[in-house]
Amino acid sequence: VVRELLALGGDSEVDVHAGDQSGPEAAFRFACQRGHLAVVRELVSLTGSREVDVHASDLRGPESAFRCACENGHAHVVRELLGLSGQREVDVHAGLWGGPEAAFRLACMRGHVDVVRELLELEGHREINVHAGDSSLPEEGFRLACKFGHVAVVRELLALSGGREVDVHAGDRDGAEAGFRAACEHGHVEVVRVLLALTGDREVDVHAGPDGEAEYTFRLACENGHADVVRELLALSGHRRVDVHAGSWAQPEAAFLAACRGGGLDVVRELLALTGDRAVDVHAGPEGVSDVGFHWACKNGHVDVVRELLALTGPREVDVHAGRWGWPEFAFQAACEEGHVDVVSVLLALSGPREIDVHAGPEGKPDAGFLLACVDLREEVVRELLGLTGHRAISVQTRHRAGEFAVQPGKDAVWGGTSTRQGRRAMMLLRAAVRA
Repeated sequence: VVRELLALGGDSEVDVHAGDQSGPEAAFRFACQRGHLAVVRELVSLTGSREVDVHASDLRGPESAFRCACENGHAHVVRELLGLSGQREVDVHAGLWGGPEAAFRLACMRGHVDVVRELLELEGHREINVHAGDSSLPEEGFRLACKFGHVAVVRELLALSGGREVDVHAGDRDGAEAGFRAACEHGHVEVVRVLLALTGDREVDVHAGPDGEAEYTFRLACENGHADVVRELLALSGHRRVDVHAGSWAQPEAAFLAACRGGGLDVVRELLALTGDRAVDVHAGPEGVSDVGFHWACKNGHVDVVRELLALTGPREVDVHAGRWGWPEFAFQAACEEGHVDVVSVLLALSGPREIDVHAGPEGKPDAGFLLACVDLREEVVRELLGLTGHRAISVQTRHRAGEFAVQPGKDAVWGGTSTRQGRRAMMLLRAAVRA
């Protein structure tokens, strides 16, 4: 089809150089991007006024066609373009938004190991600078391969030696060991295992992190719910043994708090299962504040984590009434404010000494949970609270303070019911069934 179109003449002659919103030579760029080798060869063979500019730029930078082929893993097209010579020789070092070696970095980021190998085989003035990075941050190809979990590319880069040996300890704005940290943060356990297996001067520092952020990498793995990575780190021993109690500024037990905040149930369970000197303090918080992990789970709506923590007994039993910043019943009020009706329902189901005081609030401001839910238009929570009866019923005065927003949820609670009461609709249906 391309040949047929190229053969048209006169008013029907195709403009092979036509561009799009990204830049000129769109047809050639698309052919490279999609990996259509036969079309690429056809276009490259054009001469005279129709000779395609293989160096054409797009909005991201020069050598757009070559960069797109590398980014999308079309090794056969990459080889074809690398075979061009003279004035058409591709600049393999062309940058992207100011950063050098864009084609190599993108191939690493996308995990195209065949393309990476093609580029690594280049010699002389075309030899790739594997240490290149953006904004003065080195080893970006390696860091990107770690971040996106491309273990084959990571192994390929780790095999380089001499002047091309990758600095596995290279950092970024958050400190050293950026590649290892990124692999842990994003849950790429295979990459983590490869990096942990390095020895000698390449042994990764598992404790590295920004100033004031002890065991930062471990905490990131916990916060993002990567249980496989957490288990790998917990298995380390000797000088690499992770301090599970390490804090972050004024927050003790930072990893556990992060796991509760992130909602990774498997990680929370993994940490709760630790014993002896590694047993986590579930009540940890900054000075004067307790049970912050429970607070975070409620505030962020992680109902499975909330249930897990509520199931703890003995010295580890969570204080569901713990306050924060002058707000009693903080966990309940945070769940109301954020609109997490499933968490609110779980808390309302507690009884005995753990029964939630739904009327609690800062001094002089009762029923804070209900009012916060109204202010933030959390209709499902408002309905749930308006369904309460007896000593837990929301007062008429508080309903008036809430204004018009509370009217319809109140009607819905009476008619449709909530987790704490049966609605009139269900009762009417039941009576009808009995009469029948």
